[in-house]
Amino acid sequence: MSIPHELRQLFPGAIKTLECMQRYLKGKETGGTNDSAQLLWGEGSENVTKELRLLREALNGVNFDPSLFKEEAPTVVDEILQDVEAMFASFAYYYKSGDQHSIMAQLIYCLPGCPVR
Repeated sequence: MSIPHELRQLFPGAIKTLECMQRYLKGKETGGTNDSAQLLWGEGSENVTKELRLLREALNGVNFDPSLFKEEAPTVVDEILQDVEAMFASFAYYYKSGDQHSIMAQLIYCLPGCPVR
């Protein structure tokens, strides 16, 4: 997707994060490495997730040109950005099983009153 120039200027951190993720995934796909699992980062970044959320909200107001994009493009873009935002909210790791590449993230919620060790 081509993100409008105005939004690129408003959310440079989010754009850089998305471009880095794209380069990383393409490198893993074409690199032929034998790594099956690898920790990507140990904790989330509040600044990155906030800017990704703001970019996602701004893109909700963008009209996608139907001659260039499928009808479901806005929904697909929103879901991808929501997933990336969730990944950067906590630790994440890369995992490869056969030809399938995945980036996994986990958020642990503790209910009020639960003992935490």
